[in-house]
Amino acid sequence: RQESRPASELPPIDGFDVSGAVNRLGGNSKLYMKLLKKFNSTNIDAVSRMSEAITEQDFGAAAELAHSIKGVASNLGGWELSEIAGQIEHAATKSDRELLISLQQSFEQQLSRAQTSINAALQPGAEAADEVSVACQPVEMAALLDALEQALDNDLGKAAVNLETLRPIIARSDSRALFEQLENAMDEFDIDTAKEHLQVIRQHFALLPGQEV
Repeated sequence: RQESRPASELPPIDGFDVSGAVNRLGGNSKLYMKLLKKFNSTNIDAVSRMSEAITEQDFGAAAELAHSIKGVASNLGGWELSEIAGQIEHAATKSDRELLISLQQSFEQQLSRAQTSINAALQPGAEAADEVSVACQPVEMAALLDALEQALDNDLGKAAVNLETLRPIIARSDSRALFEQLENAMDEFDIDTAKEHLQVIRQHFALLPGQEV
């Protein structure tokens, strides 16, 4: 598989601290670029969804969307976008429509700015190399899953590195879907769901937390 490039060699993302975000992911720049791509695809219609929620005074939808963008943008180093999304979330939880309207333009500008810059930075066709299945003993698998679960609580960067370690091990056709569900939850920074998928993987491989020889 291709090595991750140093953060200094990645294209700049307008309004994002790329270097800091990659460092928090254990230096895994390939994972960072993948998360940027996921962010853009997930929020491709976020501007229109937010506008609709504010117009219809659907404060719950506005707060939920803003909360999601705030969290992911923060993890990706988009502090300015995370900040305005947090203000939107706060206003929505207070059902303050006038404040939401006053923040809407700034939110749209920050999000559009980020999405445009991310699209320019993403290189088409730069997908990861084909995965190769790697044999692993049950005890080793259990230890890797335990380490990933602990990292989900304490260090998301380390968790991302652990996930990449698991990737070639869980590349078998009968378990690939389970891995993808876990990966998707982590991409969304949904820790509770990620832990649920970890438990399903343990059950699939007949493993127990902390399994020993």
